[in-house]
Amino acid sequence: MTYGAAPSAPLIASLFHLSVQDIYTLFHVNRDFKFISKTSNFLIPIIGWSMFLTGHVMINRVDRRSQLECLKQCGELLKRGASVLFFPEGTRSKDGKMHAFKKGAFSVAAKAGVPVVPVTLLGTGDLMPNKREYLLYPGRVKVIIHPQVPAGNADDMMDAAFKVIASSLPPGAVADDEE
Repeated sequence: MTYGAAPSAPLIASLFHLSVQDIYTLFHVNRDFKFISKTSNFLIPIIGWSMFLTGHVMINRVDRRSQLECLKQCGELLKRGASVLFFPEGTRSKDGKMHAFKKGAFSVAAKAGVPVVPVTLLGTGDLMPNKREYLLYPGRVKVIIHPQVPAGNADDMMDAAFKVIASSLPPGAVADDEE
């Protein structure tokens, strides 16, 4: 799976974040990427240290300077040829529904002139439910890699990514205020 782009071409992957299992699932996709994670995850022994040492991007979601630095780092990663994975809602879903996307990922993509590849993961929330990460249930995950959204206007890219991901989710999986 090459996300509809040359295997080495930088891009931004964008997806609805339902479970910690999302990250583990994405490690099985044939694409190297760096992802953004909250600061506290980097403090977890072994896992967090590995994230730091392998160049994933830290963000303090309540600190505006940290947010801007995160976006700057993502732009630099893209310039160096790395792909970056964003969860554009900014966190895992608390109610199992997809809510409005934040513009950051799409602004970075527009500025860098790289496409956004929407990705839908189905089933991760059933395997490892949010707020119950200590549980892991058997099951299957379906990974849908949608056609890329070409580089362009950040708002247009964000709307296109939202719509294509929403269209592949089960009925009722998009928050009422976002449909």
